[in-house]
Order: sequence, then structure tokens, then C-alpha cells
Amino acid sequence: MIRKWGGFLYDVVLLRIELAFITLLLANTVGLSLLLIFARNLHFSVWNPSAMNRVIFASAFLACLWGGCLATRRGKHIAIDAAVSHLPGAIRRRLDGLTCSVSAVASLILYYHSIRYLNLLVDPTSSMAPSSDAWFLREWVWKLGVAGAFAQIALHFTVRAVRAFMPSVELEDPDAETLL
Repeated sequence: MIRKWGGFLYDVVLLRIELAFITLLLANTVGLSLLLIFARNLHFSVWNPSAMNRVIFASAFLACLWGGCLATRRGKHIAIDAAVSHLPGAIRRRLDGLTCSVSAVASLILYYHSIRYLNLLVDPTSSMAPSSDAWFLREWVWKLGVAGAFAQIALHFTVRAVRAFMPSVELEDPDAETLL
């Protein structure tokens, strides 16, 4: 029962949240880019152009990082497996579990240091747009997305490692298209 609900929460609910977040980031990137292009070509000012460029860059960067998180969930992340494909299935599965475990630890270390960076070096009052005090334009909010992505990647590697060591569990996650 717990395994069923845990799988549902991870494979369906969390996946939809991740997809919605990436979609929001991409929509923000495209929308602000179009607004900036229109503002430059039609000579009107909606907002500070340098602030818009910073937000566009941050949105695109976070969308790429969270896209990597989604690739990790599906096991489509960058991997060097020159000889692994020639190993028997059971050994390959255990080796995948081991590498996922090591990758989860590495991702947790990156998460820890990104949180330390936020606490030590990022001024909580600094804004992406110097003239705005909006919470969603605070620099730490955007950098928190980086820390969150590392935590999420660690979660995905951990789940893949657990599934690799449990022979009764299928390793492949359902495709996003069939869940929406």
C-alpha cells in the first residue's frame, strides 16, 4: 500500500509538478524575450532591459538545469557506459544502482554547498531588478532553484538506485505524455 502510494506520488504527482515548473520557466523565458524584442524594436520601455536580460538568463538556466533533473528521472542523463552495454543484465542493473547511489551522494554534496552559498554569499535583499522589491525578483529566490534542482536530482538518483536493487520494480518511469 505504501509502495503503491509512494510510487504514485513520485511517478505521477511529482512528475507533473516538475513538468509544470519547467513549462513555467520556459514560458517566462519566451514571453520576456518577446517583450524585450518588441520593446527594443518598437522603442518603448516596459521595464529595465538589463533586469529583463538577467531574468531571461536565469529562467533559461533554471529550465536547462531542471530539464537535466527530468532526464535524470527517466535515466536519460549523460552517462559514460563504454563497456556496460556488454555486461549481462543482472550485473548491469546492479552497476546502474551503484552508480546512481554514488551520483545521489554527489548531488547531495552539491545541494549542501549551494545552500551554504546562499546563506553565506547571497544578500537576501539583492534584487534582479534594482528598482523592484518584489519577492519573486530576489536573487536568492532564483538561486534557490539551483539548490532545489540538485536536491531533486539526488532524489531521482536515489529512487533509480532503489529500483535497480529491487528486481520486482520496473526501472523505466512512465513517459510524461501518457500522464498528462
